[in-house]
Amino acid sequence: MDLLVGLGRTLGSSFAATPVRAFRRRFGRKSSVGGAAAAFVAFLAVGLATQPQVLARPQQQQPPPVDKQVQPPIFRGGANVVRVDVFATKNGEPVLDLKAEDFEVFEDGAPQVVDNFEHVQIQGGGPAETRVEPRNVRESNQMAADPRARLFVLFLDTNHVHRAASRNVMRPLTNLLTRLVGAEDMIAVMTPDMPASSVTFTRRTDKIADMLERNPWWGLREGLIKKDPVEQMYEACYPPEPGRSTSAIAQEMIDRRREVQTLGAIEDLVRHLDGLREERKAILLVSEGWHLYRPNRALAELQQPRMPGVFVGPNGRLTGSNPNTPAGMANSDCDRDRMMLAQIDDERRFRNMLDEANRANASFYPIEPRGLVVFDTDLGPNPPLSPEADLASLRIREEALRTIAEATDGVAVIDSNNIDAGLKRVVTDLSSYYLLGYTSTNSKLDGRFRSIKVRVKRPGIEIRARRGYLAATEKEMAARAAAVAPVVDEATTAVTRSIATLENFRNDAALRLAVSAGWWTPTGEPGSAKPTGSEPALWILGEVDMRPRPGGDDWSQGGEADVAITNAAGETVVRYTVSMAPNSGRFLSRFPRTIEDVWLDPGSYAVKVRMKPAAGGLPSQDTARFDLPKAPAAGTFVLGQPIYFRRGSAAVAPDVPTADRRVRRTEKLAVQVSMSLPADRASAELLDRNGKPIPLPVAATTVERDAVRWARAELSLAPLAAGDYVIRITIERGTDKIQMLAPFRIIP
Repeated sequence: MDLLVGLGRTLGSSFAATPVRAFRRRFGRKSSVGGAAAAFVAFLAVGLATQPQVLARPQQQQPPPVDKQVQPPIFRGGANVVRVDVFATKNGEPVLDLKAEDFEVFEDGAPQVVDNFEHVQIQGGGPAETRVEPRNVRESNQMAADPRARLFVLFLDTNHVHRAASRNVMRPLTNLLTRLVGAEDMIAVMTPDMPASSVTFTRRTDKIADMLERNPWWGLREGLIKKDPVEQMYEACYPPEPGRSTSAIAQEMIDRRREVQTLGAIEDLVRHLDGLREERKAILLVSEGWHLYRPNRALAELQQPRMPGVFVGPNGRLTGSNPNTPAGMANSDCDRDRMMLAQIDDERRFRNMLDEANRANASFYPIEPRGLVVFDTDLGPNPPLSPEADLASLRIREEALRTIAEATDGVAVIDSNNIDAGLKRVVTDLSSYYLLGYTSTNSKLDGRFRSIKVRVKRPGIEIRARRGYLAATEKEMAARAAAVAPVVDEATTAVTRSIATLENFRNDAALRLAVSAGWWTPTGEPGSAKPTGSEPALWILGEVDMRPRPGGDDWSQGGEADVAITNAAGETVVRYTVSMAPNSGRFLSRFPRTIEDVWLDPGSYAVKVRMKPAAGGLPSQDTARFDLPKAPAAGTFVLGQPIYFRRGSAAVAPDVPTADRRVRRTEKLAVQVSMSLPADRASAELLDRNGKPIPLPVAATTVERDAVRWARAELSLAPLAAGDYVIRITIERGTDKIQMLAPFRIIP
């Protein structure tokens, strides 16, 4: 089962899902897992024919209970306004009677004046089913921005938790949710496979608890867990030594890739939370820790003997292709990934992430789900580490968890078989805190780290607060000012519009009809009144639903389609018939078919298609309306609208035209656009639904065929998870540069 991306249709609400940053091609989100783990994340997730978009040429909720003696303050915003959450305890118990005058705040050693003060006390529990839920993502983010509602994210590090450990921590986590989250608090769930933009907050802790109870085996750390296509590729490229199920090289690449995925997801989450609110955010991190890999020169310079060049195929014949290598992937991909993975510095990335978390006022509460750990690595299927190496591995992982808690003023639940008792300390820690605000005496916009020290005048009280923050820069302040009166980003808006067209698609339609206007360049002597040069053309695609259904039509023997083009006055301009091959259920027809066909003048038209199976049955029909542009002036470079093709993973699989923008990860997707003139260069890239580039290679070529100049983009979908994406094709000719957007949706 595919590992879906995004948290949607969550807990009784229907939210749209969305896909994150560098390394995403192979080092970003994983795309496939096995067993109950996939079912678990599928519970979290939901994937969210149409006309693509062409880019222009470059040119009040009730607050939770608070101290009734204190009037809730109004916090001012600005470049040098700082908020600090302070946790005060004595003998492990919260101190509840401190006043503003009891605190002293220092920034880089300089005393600061506390001009805003609030004591927040929150009790969890209560019937979750009666809590008011947000109706959509916008309301969810609005509720999450309430400074007096606590914000939690339960981050389940599926990459670094054993299956048994995920089951072991299930009951303590459900107890934690019941005790911790109050009626006005918001909580979300995230895994390394999800972009933070798809995280959706809820108040229904009972639904999250139910999800955990029904899907307890979500950990994927063991080597026995089914690996995704990229990890399978590593194993195929670097065969194991005798006595091992996975080679040391492939295992290190897999481990490094998974660590990059997790740290990237946490970085993404911290930045997302920073944009929601300045007040404290608590991340409940369920993980067994990380190695924090450094660059490995030996891995980069590895001279691995290549696999033999002759293999036995499924039919028993000799072949030059390795049948064990996933489709669309080659040894060169392995070598490229190995070089990139060998150069990662996760230790530095981890330190930078801690700085970002402090700046975002996000605190981590790591939870080691195994409890009191004796051995870190598994006893099989590969040979175990020596006791010394295993102990060192365990200490490195635990130290990473302790560091992320201490550096962000959280509490680590580690080295205890009584996980439930450890989580009670988390509940106590987050049940009472003081919210202080001060205007920094340092107004420089230098982007430097500024330390914060909070003291309390009363003796015997322990204080925990954020240790500092990164000051804003002039560029960041300019961006904030621009956000007050936001400027519409045309490129992002175009992507959003393009993605929105996917919602027009009906998956229950008996017939899907797509009409793409474009350009062709007929050759030979034109007939009367037929101009030379690039001329408008239509590509008409009809596709019937081939799924078997009671009383459904039989397309096994093919059929025919009657195509009629009418003008704005309803007059039939041309009518012709197209044959459909057996078992195809589709046709793709260009008009004009030849230079002798009727020439269409610019204007509004409609295409009416009636498809009938040769074996008998009721015909299906549909109508599509479109505007035909006028022929471009001589020397003008323009593009047509995309035509979509899909094909299987086999190298010899044919292109199949499709009106369905929904595809599966087992397929390859190709998009073609016609051009009025030859292009100097064509390139393409993959974007997520927010317009952010995804580093997955998209092959782009140009070709001339049947009097049409085509630009073609093609990519393999195997590394991607379910969700909405856009292919952005960029075509250049001289100083002209045109971009075309082609949206599509990956479904399970």
